[in-house]
Amino acid sequence: MVSSVITRCLEESGLSKIVPYVSYYSDEAFLGLMMSDYNRVGIQDIEEKQKLFRVIKQISSNKTSEAYNKPQSHSEVQKQAGFLDFEGGGPFNNMLPPFPLSPISNRPRSALTPPSQSRSLNAGINSEDPPKIRVVVRKRPISRKERERGDEDVIDVSIQGSFVVVNETKVKVDLTKYLEKHQFNFDTAIDEVVDNDTVYRSTVQPLVSTLFRNGMASCFAYGQTGSGKTYTMSPLPTRAAADIFGYLSRPEHSDIALHVSCFEIYGNKIFDLLNQRNKLNILEDAKKKVVVVGLK
Repeated sequence: MVSSVITRCLEESGLSKIVPYVSYYSDEAFLGLMMSDYNRVGIQDIEEKQKLFRVIKQISSNKTSEAYNKPQSHSEVQKQAGFLDFEGGGPFNNMLPPFPLSPISNRPRSALTPPSQSRSLNAGINSEDPPKIRVVVRKRPISRKERERGDEDVIDVSIQGSFVVVNETKVKVDLTKYLEKHQFNFDTAIDEVVDNDTVYRSTVQPLVSTLFRNGMASCFAYGQTGSGKTYTMSPLPTRAAADIFGYLSRPEHSDIALHVSCFEIYGNKIFDLLNQRNKLNILEDAKKKVVVVGLK
């Protein structure tokens, strides 16, 4: 039987109609519901799916925190989760992350990131000897325009399993609809609740220490227009620079000099961003290595 805490959170979130559907679920089964399962518990509307998603996320995070075991009114739980101000603001005003919010979402959902997620994203990674290649996928939230258009979230992310599931609706020859699940595995899978600070600590930060062990590191973002590349990547160089200067301030690295170059590739043109956007050329030297000629 589902616990009374979950039942009351559902009722106070305006989802009391699904209580009969989930009453026979265990707490673990309820918290394990994926968005593709919501139809089975009577959730059809996209806004209600978003509410249920937030309820499950918040209860899951509360179970890993000290606050979950404290005697606390359910209205306080709802306020902490932001359920009473569904579109953002209010209780989150003093909980904003250190980076600007995504332009595709006005809700500071990163404030709901469970503390345990940062640790789970780095599980299995040796900071002293990180993997040579890691592929990390990050899911972006549905934008306000997409919600108003009635678009549905068809992606489920398993942070623990490091995979994403794409739910594709298909139609049989008898015109009945069914759901086909496509699973894609990655080194790390990040959902839309994880903030940029956690993304940095789980992806780029392990590479910084590699630089000071005579290593080389590269990081780039790949995705279609509007997928969140700029939002994800913008704060990462700043954080990496801060960590690099932190390493350089140590006595054992006093003999290391830091040189920075920055160039832009736009189409088939290259510009030096630290030298008045002078046009550059990429050529191959006698050792068959690619060189950016004239880069300052």
